[in-house]
Amino acid sequence: MLRKHPSWFLAGAGLIWCASIAPAANTAVVFEGARVIVDARKAPIDNAAFLVENGRIVGVGKMGTLKAPMGAARVDLTGKTVIPALIDPHVHLGYQKDLIFSGANFTRENVIDQLNRYAYAGVAAVLSMG
Repeated sequence: MLRKHPSWFLAGAGLIWCASIAPAANTAVVFEGARVIVDARKAPIDNAAFLVENGRIVGVGKMGTLKAPMGAARVDLTGKTVIPALIDPHVHLGYQKDLIFSGANFTRENVIDQLNRYAYAGVAAVLSMG
């Protein structure tokens, strides 16, 4: 069964990555073989495929169920897991370094290091009110 989902499925860095590996001539890319977690309330789709057209996810389903346009690029994601981007609405960005929280830690270098750590863990956006 083909499931359709809005473009936020791979928000942020994930979607940018998808678009960056697509050949310039193609506007469609099929990502195949990954375990895809669409919704935490539903079971993951193992051996899944999802189709990105013009920078938007237009379909998600079991591998072999998507009808990709002729000439679509294909990317093998076997062994990978794809999840929606995470958002952390309560962080203290830049204040922690190792086990110490302090205003003295708030440097450009530390903020960039922490943002890179969030991105590595799948967090696409953070909110720091300090």
